[in-house]
Amino acid sequence: AERPVKWRAAQFPHVFTPPGREGFLFSTDARFSGDGKFKSTAVLERDQRTDAGGAARMTFDTAIEPTAQPRRYSIEATVTGDDGIEVRNVQNVIALPPFVLGVKTPRYVERPGAVTPELIAIDGKGDPVVGLEMTLRLIKRNWISTLQASDFAQGAAKYVTQTQDDVLIERKVTSAKEAQKVELATRDAGVYVVQLEAYDRLKRRQQVSVDFFVGGETPVTFARPPAESATITTDKDKYAPGEVATLIIQSPFQNARALAIVEQPSGVYDYEFVDIANGFGRYALPVRKEQTPKLAVHFLIMRGRLKDAPPQPTASFDQGKPVTIAATKWIEVTPVKNIVNVKIEHPAKARPGDAIEVALRLSDDAGKPLAGEATFWMVDQAVLSLAKERPLDPLPDFIVERETKMAARDTRNMAFGVIPLEEIAGGDGDELQEWGTENNISVRKNFTP
Repeated sequence: AERPVKWRAAQFPHVFTPPGREGFLFSTDARFSGDGKFKSTAVLERDQRTDAGGAARMTFDTAIEPTAQPRRYSIEATVTGDDGIEVRNVQNVIALPPFVLGVKTPRYVERPGAVTPELIAIDGKGDPVVGLEMTLRLIKRNWISTLQASDFAQGAAKYVTQTQDDVLIERKVTSAKEAQKVELATRDAGVYVVQLEAYDRLKRRQQVSVDFFVGGETPVTFARPPAESATITTDKDKYAPGEVATLIIQSPFQNARALAIVEQPSGVYDYEFVDIANGFGRYALPVRKEQTPKLAVHFLIMRGRLKDAPPQPTASFDQGKPVTIAATKWIEVTPVKNIVNVKIEHPAKARPGDAIEVALRLSDDAGKPLAGEATFWMVDQAVLSLAKERPLDPLPDFIVERETKMAARDTRNMAFGVIPLEEIAGGDGDELQEWGTENNISVRKNFTP
């Protein structure tokens, strides 16, 4: 009793995904919420003394937080005894928002037309929230690149890319007990965003934004990649054997050709040309069981010489020369065909000496019965608690990831300048060093990329 207690409460971000909602993307995911960096109040520190019963209590208000992001409170209490020895204990408390918004929509639509996303609002327990006022928006996203002059120190121009969002549809929606399907119309090809927004009683915003791509015949724009490459997107994060993976090539060229190279597990390369029109290309890849757990798909995007940009003898660069860029996309294949689902049916309780009947049922990923052999044993749980628990899944030891062995090289990008076809008269060393100074032509000597 009457001992000093030092409290310390810190906050950390917490990853929370409501269970049982396959295919939905939620506002608790930082990739789709738009909240950006985790925000919280300062670390709370407080000094107290224990009461006559040796207890102490600290309360704090979670409603003062600036955002409704899921968070973990790490509460630490340090008690100093009569002998000066400190005793410390830490308790973690999970705080969830009053509701979570979820959106489920296809990530790739082949043609412009009607798109039907599913909307839902649920609480921290996974139960639906009924009667919540939400705002639904359909946004068309474009990227605009402008050429700007840099400072005099660099002496070169650069492209600056800006994102332009045009709100096409905005309507009020009230949450229901089940997921709602709302039909939205798309007219042109491009990148669209389905955005769902709502506010709690403290006026804290919850928002989830999910983008998808619509193909078509009209030109589209994409975000400028950070390097001289292309961005490859898929309609799903992972695939099961038997499904077809759709890969979208976000090309920096409006019209080009791409060579798709599928690196099969057997070491064989499959080649197929893909036409790129209006700034994108589409490649469909059937997924097989042998391609688990990951499959590398490479793309070589080739653009020929531009018709309206002939080489200039006095220019130090050739803007219209042929260009080749490469990109790689890893396709994750789930090993569902290597998994046997086991269901055990047994009584919930039994007394010592009773004979019980246990039924084992085997099925595949589609739920169809399977024939096989099983090893069954019963072990006292207290015995297992004495040893360190180890994983029972043997698949990670048998199905291992394979590294890619493909390498691409384009020698056209290694040469710089225009090499003349006329011969230059020979001479001594001094005259050879001055060759090309009058006609502003230089030859690159170091061909290291």
